[in-house]
Amino acid sequence: SDYTPETGNAICELLAQGKTLIDICGIPWRGIPGMPDMPSYTSVMRWLEKFPEFRDSYARARDRQADFYADEVGRFAYQATENPKDSNAYRVAGDLMKWQAMIRAPRRYSERMHQTLEHSGQVGVTFTVSGLDIAAPVPDAPAKG
Repeated sequence: SDYTPETGNAICELLAQGKTLIDICGIPWRGIPGMPDMPSYTSVMRWLEKFPEFRDSYARARDRQADFYADEVGRFAYQATENPKDSNAYRVAGDLMKWQAMIRAPRRYSERMHQTLEHSGQVGVTFTVSGLDIAAPVPDAPAKG
């Protein structure tokens, strides 16, 4: 398919609303239909390589998708309290949504501490914990004498 900004925007909006790229484009060889008038999965992958503006919009949509998935976890928790007999199914669904949020936006949703070490001439350490950057300068080592 030929790329158009309108189709790219439509794909990104659907992703941000929680749809998967498979929901949108389908996988015909597996018998999974896509949405009408949407390109193939392979075409979208090519567009990501070829069109920087689409790649940027796609990255933002995937980030927004993480927020959608995080909201879904809360909804599943509420549904589990309303339907205790189905609570295990809601727990599993919530765990999967939480995992999706964590891999799409790890700085916001990961349970792990993310550390970054950068060297720019002077010795210093930057720690990133849940999206909060803290720079900790390290004093120069005393001269050996």
